Amino acid sequence: MNIVIDLTCDETIIPKEDDKEIMHKKHVREFREYLNQNVSDADFKDNANSYIHQIIRFFYKSYSGSLNIMCIWNSKMTSVAGKFIDDDSGPVIELSKSIVINWHTLKETLIHELCHAGTLLVSQDTVYHGSTFKWWAKMCYDDLGIKITTCHEFHINHKYTFKCNSCGKTFKKNKMLKSKHTVCGCGHKLEKTINH
Repeated sequence: MNIVIDLTCDETIIPKEDDKEIMHKKHVREFREYLNQNVSDADFKDNANSYIHQIIRFFYKSYSGSLNIMCIWNSKMTSVAGKFIDDDSGPVIELSKSIVINWHTLKETLIHELCHAGTLLVSQDTVYHGSTFKWWAKMCYDDLGIKITTCHEFHINHKYTFKCNSCGKTFKKNKMLKSKHTVCGCGHKLEKTINH
């Protein structure tokens, strides 16, 4: 079941022309300070939605001025930390409930997905991890110190590990494999281990 968090923000910031650079630097400085705070796992668990809302607000103020976006916790996403979708229902960021489990994973995942939002909605470029996305990612790194890569390197605690006793390949999954999928590509049976 997905839990929808209403994080749409329609604040429009229109500073005078000569104040734009000053305002941008101020917002970026505040954003960086916010991201550099220490957040315990317990505090994150209790206040995750509030942290999401604040990161999105700071991103709007610092880079886009105005975007309407929805953020959804997705309990079915187990192999990717987040994804950005813009379809008929509007722009949505989905965050994995099983991977985005602390302040560190939230910052990197949400800003990565906001770079996708900026690429598509502000820069109007549809290339997923192309040069425009990389420009947004570099800007976030330069301004915020958050390194945005195309794939996350978070450790995922999978429930099961399947290992081929013949070739040694391992497959990590959160769900049991169906009986027809318990054979390795080399043709040998996979052995299941339950991870704790």
